[in-house]
Amino acid sequence: MKKIIQIILIPVILVLAYLIYEIPAKELDFKAKAKIRIDENIQKLEDIKQAQIHYKQKHNRYASDGESLLNFLLSDSISTTKKEGKTPDSLISEYGLFKADSIAELRGYVVITPDIIPAKSVVYDSIYMSKRNQLYKLYLPDLLQIPNTNKEYKIETDQLEPYGGQIVQVLQISSNYETILVGLDYKKYPNLYPAEDLLKIGSLTEVSLNGNWKIE
Repeated sequence: MKKIIQIILIPVILVLAYLIYEIPAKELDFKAKAKIRIDENIQKLEDIKQAQIHYKQKHNRYASDGESLLNFLLSDSISTTKKEGKTPDSLISEYGLFKADSIAELRGYVVITPDIIPAKSVVYDSIYMSKRNQLYKLYLPDLLQIPNTNKEYKIETDQLEPYGGQIVQVLQISSNYETILVGLDYKKYPNLYPAEDLLKIGSLTEVSLNGNWKIE
């Protein structure tokens, strides 16, 4: 009798061992792979937002589609100024940074001339590039493409009147987790990343260009 019980218990123990060790291990593996996917998409959303900010500065509106935004980055230019010389610290202390440059130019300390620079060089300057996640390269022709898919991020624009009738433009760039996590077993973990939930930056209901992800 004792031997029969032992024989019956063996498969039970094996099943329990699987439940205790194998299933949590698979979930951890999924979480690690999902994080890599999501981190890459977050960086691309930040890159698109950066381009939209400069597009709006030039055109007084956000680009409503990816083609317009890419044309801006790859073919357009931005008017700026080039400064030669140095504004004395004494002028900055006395007049403030912005006004000091004008006075320094009048007094011959600096020469400020108009300049035309390719849009992509202004949008993705050295300051911005130094802050990017270096694991993910910036390749402009596929800027709008969602990694591991042939789909593009959804770009939506609108106008709000939240401040005493003042019209404010809003922007949202997004994709759902079903698309972002394609090829991974996301359906097994619906509470982690619901398929139709959005990973997004910006909002159509409030004035914000923040992302909706949690910083880990």
